[in-house]
Amino acid sequence: MRLTICYCSTVRLWGIIEAKRADIKLNDPEVIAQAESYTHLMLPNRPCWERPLPVVLLANGQQIFYKNAHDPYNSGFVVKPRFPRPYDLQRQIPVIRDVIANNPQQEFALLPPLLPKGLRDCQYQAISAYEDSLRSGEKRALIVLATGAGKTF
Repeated sequence: MRLTICYCSTVRLWGIIEAKRADIKLNDPEVIAQAESYTHLMLPNRPCWERPLPVVLLANGQQIFYKNAHDPYNSGFVVKPRFPRPYDLQRQIPVIRDVIANNPQQEFALLPPLLPKGLRDCQYQAISAYEDSLRSGEKRALIVLATGAGKTF
């Protein structure tokens, strides 16, 4: 079983997570090569902060290996005691850090426009209002939608 997902910030990719079964060793050169190859395989139409993606996380339920191509002190994988939060990781990527350094709301200003296609009016209005509050610097928001109204989206 294998699972690869991408970390993203403001809908731009910046890293991958490769999940393996518990019996697979993360320091296996083939496993590392496979995970690192995914950083180069992003489709051209996928917005990325940079190519290849700088962050690689490997996990097998026993260990977590982490690599950041921008880390000047460590060019290889390091073992992490717990899974890093996207919030913390994105601030380690220079291009993202530079964008939001002087204006934290800039992070949300980069959100792509929400298209109403496929959304109900209540979903579109709730999500649009939420994004507007983020862009204006609000720290908290409450969205109230009925069960099945699409809050996950």
